[in-house]
Amino acid sequence: SISVINTATRTIRYEHDLRPFFASNEGQSGVPGGTFPYAVVMKGNGTAYVSSDRDREVVVVDVSSPSAGHLIKRIKLDGNALGMTLDASQATLYVAQDNTDEVAVIDTSKNVVLAQIDARAPANLLPDVHYTGTSTSAVTLPSHRSRR
Repeated sequence: SISVINTATRTIRYEHDLRPFFASNEGQSGVPGGTFPYAVVMKGNGTAYVSSDRDREVVVVDVSSPSAGHLIKRIKLDGNALGMTLDASQATLYVAQDNTDEVAVIDTSKNVVLAQIDARAPANLLPDVHYTGTSTSAVTLPSHRSRR
């Protein structure tokens, strides 16, 4: 679950369970999902992106309500979703995926995977060996400052 906190009063507004088999969530009995949340990234003040390590997905939750969260979508990934970051415009979410050595690139307006970036060394660097296990766990973007 995630805890949605009112930072002004320092109180918990509500807890939102990420698992789909609760009636107040999706009500899909026996369906896996949302377990082992790893990271949360906020888009604006209303949308939380939560990486689910075990279930290889990013759970998108509307947290704008003062009393309850609402599932927007579950974005399935090839690898275990770990660290995440948004670009400056909040239009693109980057998700580190362990077990696939990739970073997923997600369009946040449609909540779909646009591309996968291979996190291993370039093929020409290690031409005779295929290495895996880069343990992709975090992702960051450089800050771009305007020059005067």
